[in-house]
Amino acid sequence: MSVWDQLKVALLNLEGSGALASYPDPSVDEGRQPPFVIRLAPWATDAAEELHQRFGDDVELVVGLLHYPEPGH
Repeated sequence: MSVWDQLKVALLNLEGSGALASYPDPSVDEGRQPPFVIRLAPWATDAAEELHQRFGDDVELVVGLLHYPEPGH
């Protein structure tokens, strides 16, 4: 299973939670290559941590206006 296939499942699980502000459309598979940019609500640090732990450098996470994790961490 590709990173995109795994990430699609994670995004679908987060849909409706209010945590996702902008993210790649899970219904489009063509041309999906990491890093995937995912913007989350300012309060969604738990979701960001989970995505970061699962997908590492394959995702570029922004929580509110800040990159996650902070550069240098």
